[in-house]
Amino acid sequence: MTRARDGLSTMVILAMAQFGVAVNSVAAPTISDQPPLDWPSASHSDVENAKAQALADKGRAAYLASDFATAVSYFSKLLELKPADARAYYNRGNAYYRMRNLENALADFSEALRIAPDLHLALMNRGNIYSQFERYEEAIADYSKAIAVKPDQFLIYFNRGIAFDRLGDHEKAVIDFTQALSLNPQDAISYASRGDVLYRQGEFEQARNDYSKAVELDPSLSHAAEGLREIAGGRVEPAAPAQSLDTSTIATLVLHQQAIERLVGLAKKACLQNGEDEHGLAALAADGSWAAVGDVELKKATNALTTMVNGWTLIEAVGNVAIMQSKVNTAPGVYICSMTAEVGSPRILEDFKAEFEKQLKTAAARPVEQAGDTKLQYWLPHKANCDAQTSIVMSLKRGAVTVRMLHGRKADGG
Repeated sequence: MTRARDGLSTMVILAMAQFGVAVNSVAAPTISDQPPLDWPSASHSDVENAKAQALADKGRAAYLASDFATAVSYFSKLLELKPADARAYYNRGNAYYRMRNLENALADFSEALRIAPDLHLALMNRGNIYSQFERYEEAIADYSKAIAVKPDQFLIYFNRGIAFDRLGDHEKAVIDFTQALSLNPQDAISYASRGDVLYRQGEFEQARNDYSKAVELDPSLSHAAEGLREIAGGRVEPAAPAQSLDTSTIATLVLHQQAIERLVGLAKKACLQNGEDEHGLAALAADGSWAAVGDVELKKATNALTTMVNGWTLIEAVGNVAIMQSKVNTAPGVYICSMTAEVGSPRILEDFKAEFEKQLKTAAARPVEQAGDTKLQYWLPHKANCDAQTSIVMSLKRGAVTVRMLHGRKADGG
């Protein structure tokens, strides 16, 4: 869902509030190469800059390995060398966020903004934390500042629309969702979310139009389809007062289901439909404005048996997502496509499994427990000469799910 950037994606998104238990209008910060953590060489500071770069690289590597405490340690050492570098505070704030230390994360994002007030990445991520604290006015202020710096990012408008809706300002929520759709008219979840606001306001015909468009764009979006059935059957209820806390409970459950449906749909489009098609997957990435992984990182992941072909990162409603495509060095070549998502909550892992089997109309073989992870295996029909050998690994320790599809084999051994 993010627009294109150099390095890893850092766009604002809907994420799981209360650390994966419920959805709210907050983002999951992620480590980023934008702005890059590097320093130009200079004759008087080569040694210092080299040390700083080494610390930055180690911090980044620790973060990507989900070793957030170590990442904090490296970024803290980096700040001893570069105490006025907003980027270092920003990245340490991301690591604190992943450790669920939101107070420290908030402090680091605020310090980054004191140094660099227009650092839109820090503005977005601080807004995310404010939203998680239900401090929606402050979140809206930060999102608005981020929009002033980066006005073409549809997800900022989308998230600000959610915050406006939480405050009961439905008119501004609809305006923001509409602006998000003007920037990304193919985003089904934006149509569904605008439909939700209109539905609660009693604007059933407009809500029907939005739900219809959402289903047209993403037939797997069952929430929008249910909205259509409710309206068609006349089973609609008056909108509850905006200030009622109970109204957010329904919205939370709806957004949770939307997030799971969207993530499974992404796995289908990326790894099943385009997993062995380099050009097709690259086109899908371009359409979704995914952030490409650099050639250096791809080369690091390449070995004698496997060549890493492509890699991207993006942020979905449940958290950070990485999609990688590799080719096994055999004749004929065999492609492997994987999608890894940081989801946080065991509940989300189970919901993902259930939604995956529902959409793919399949059932897993007997689960295999390995070192605290659960591995599920499937064969998914793909083409006449190819069944995608598929595994899902659910890691409770890391709070992550990985879908891995190997193309070029048949379930019957052909």
